[in-house]
Amino acid sequence: LAVRRFRQNFPAGLAARTEDDGRAALSFRMFPPGGYWPRTKEAWERKTVQFEGGRRKTADVLLWFGATGAAPDAPTDLLDAPLQARAPTDWYRDTAAVLPLANGGLEADDDELAEALARYDRLQRAKVVREAGDPIGPDILGFDDWGKVSIPHLWETAPDDFMGWMNYGDLIWTFGYCSLYYGWPYAMLTHWLRLGDRAFMDVAEDMVRHRYDIDQYHVEDTATWLGGFQRYEKGEHGHLERQGPRHRKWESNPGRSHTWNRGLLLHWALTGDTRSLDVARQNGRAYYRFFYVQHKLGERDELPWREYRTPTWAMDNWLALYEYTGEPEWLERANEIFCKTLLAMEKANGRQGHILEGGRQTAQFVSYVVEPVCRLHHWTGRKDAVLFLDRVLRWQRAAGSSRGFEKNGLYWPTIWVSAVWTDPPDETQPADSAHIHYSMAFSDGYAYLGHVLRDRAHRDFARQLFREYMFYYGKDADGVPREARTPLGYHNRRSVFLSLPKVHAFNGRYGQLLMSVQEGL
Repeated sequence: LAVRRFRQNFPAGLAARTEDDGRAALSFRMFPPGGYWPRTKEAWERKTVQFEGGRRKTADVLLWFGATGAAPDAPTDLLDAPLQARAPTDWYRDTAAVLPLANGGLEADDDELAEALARYDRLQRAKVVREAGDPIGPDILGFDDWGKVSIPHLWETAPDDFMGWMNYGDLIWTFGYCSLYYGWPYAMLTHWLRLGDRAFMDVAEDMVRHRYDIDQYHVEDTATWLGGFQRYEKGEHGHLERQGPRHRKWESNPGRSHTWNRGLLLHWALTGDTRSLDVARQNGRAYYRFFYVQHKLGERDELPWREYRTPTWAMDNWLALYEYTGEPEWLERANEIFCKTLLAMEKANGRQGHILEGGRQTAQFVSYVVEPVCRLHHWTGRKDAVLFLDRVLRWQRAAGSSRGFEKNGLYWPTIWVSAVWTDPPDETQPADSAHIHYSMAFSDGYAYLGHVLRDRAHRDFARQLFREYMFYYGKDADGVPREARTPLGYHNRRSVFLSLPKVHAFNGRYGQLLMSVQEGL
């Protein structure tokens, strides 16, 4: 008998014993020991398993009934490391199977840009191959004992947090398990195709299984704001004793503003695992019910939505379904929601790049708009979509960022507002009001505009953002020596349990558009 990732998923589920007649017997627990996960205090005390509605748990099990008794090594080894076919990166990109997708090892005439491109590739590798990273180095916060950190290393180093029936394949941040937010499986799979390191595919497989079993709320016949969405980023996988006071009797609800399906669809395309496709379709239907059934999107001329992450991620989910299934209704819905939310809101506010009145929008939400709008323009050719993005990003650069500058022998990289600044941004702004973390998504947007509109200023600013981010992503608003560099790896000069999953989700998912433009595509 063999089970994929047995130790990680079933840490105490196999027992051997001798029967009275002398025969050996194996006992295999498909479910965890009593009350292991998910659990409440009552379930733990009664030594029972408490199942939580809306979740699944699947496993690959190999039973060998050969005449020799013992299974041969080859098929059991293939459970943890199945054969994977990978075409050259150019094939996926040139056939438009995966867009955007840039080759690894890109070169540039500018020495600093060339260094930044090389650091980008090494940062991605360091997330899955510990030896590819840097030691965390001196850290004033006191978290300097991790050394080099990769995701597989982290999972093994902290088994109580990451191993087990409900946890394996996810990541932890400040507020609990992140439910693989912002498309972690998609990032891992795209870098598998770009760079070819098998470790990307292995991590992606474990993440995808968590995503379609544990992170998905599989119930659809329920409230339209709940059914079929991805679990929220602040949960504890059913361990209610660890939930915040508001949610001690239930797991945090799924979030329509926190649902991503592109990684599921790419996984389905690469492996044929229909469970990934099924969940991606659940997500598409969930957004359809929420906007078309509950909020009557199809019957309205416009649908202003102040929390505009939600229509933005609906666009991305529907576009992903269109790209991978070819079904035109998903593109039509993405088109309609863009027109009636983002485009209509910016038009109502004077076509000045203000999605919200007076430009009272944060860089975080705007950064999420970039990729879906670029994709919509790519597939439809809508000029008003690219002009909308041009206005929004021009405003963001002028009023919502502090451009990079040197002062007193130090370099201040560009930082972006994460709240509303009342005064023009400059070096006097406190560090907690702005971040560098959105530069990677914005570099894609400015690069795309520079390419489509043939605007050199956009292109040059995109490259500046990319360089700054890859050199200084471990800093927020402080000046640094120009020659300083953030250590590369699954850390950020701070604890791996703070906001690292979000930081590395951003820099893993984004950057492909800029590099594709750099390749001249």
